[in-house]
Amino acid sequence: MLDVGQGDAIAIGNGGRWWLVDCGPRTPRADAGQAVVLPFLRWAGVRSLEFLVLTHDDGDHTGGARAVLRGMHVARLLAPAARRGVPGPLARFRGTPIRTGEELAGAPEMIVRWPPPADSLTSYWEQPVTSADNGAVAVLEIGRGAGCALLAADADSAVERALAIAPPLALLKVAHHGSGSSSGAGFLASVRPRLAAISVGRRNRFGHPDPGALARLAASGVTLHRTDEEGALWFELSDSGAQLLDWRNDAWCAPDGPPAARRIPAPQE
Repeated sequence: MLDVGQGDAIAIGNGGRWWLVDCGPRTPRADAGQAVVLPFLRWAGVRSLEFLVLTHDDGDHTGGARAVLRGMHVARLLAPAARRGVPGPLARFRGTPIRTGEELAGAPEMIVRWPPPADSLTSYWEQPVTSADNGAVAVLEIGRGAGCALLAADADSAVERALAIAPPLALLKVAHHGSGSSSGAGFLASVRPRLAAISVGRRNRFGHPDPGALARLAASGVTLHRTDEEGALWFELSDSGAQLLDWRNDAWCAPDGPPAARRIPAPQE
């Protein structure tokens, strides 16, 4: 989980293969794609991304995408299919639509858990939501069994309730930067995450992470990590679970650490 300030950018690597989920924000002062994502990928020796998933078309997730696409070969760009009133990233970026149940990769296993097909009649769409855009986000499940992680993008509590996830989760990417509209108590009790991570900017104007969301996470017993307090977060998934790697001290890491440690100014959504 790269430290892109108030936004998301998650790089996933396995055996020399790499994938990217979101690209962080772009503001008049900084472009996370150029300043953080590309330097990290180059530091890690990445020559090509098998795919880039843009979970939805909020600027703190897609702002850095142009820089990444210019600076790195991306074999496939994936995003949720357009819906009425929610064109999503595919309206601006050429790519392939994804929906619930699709397997994007096999090693590690990556499954799309949301959104449902664009013509779906699921009861979710009858529920109050924080925004139609957040209701149509791409939610990904990575790994399996004891090493399973859920990348919840900016999903709200209504989406969380609709997800079919087998507990327990090794790692939860906390939805919507710890917004009060996400991390519902029922959802947390259902998926039982052991580790959780919030990608959030320091002193952001939205008040993320929300005190209520933090209280619910604490009550669930999860061990929580935050980019605004710890910088880039590097997790290792295996059949036995998930662990946080201390890349600042590990001998295999460059002395100065990856460029993801660099902070950029928090954007204004």
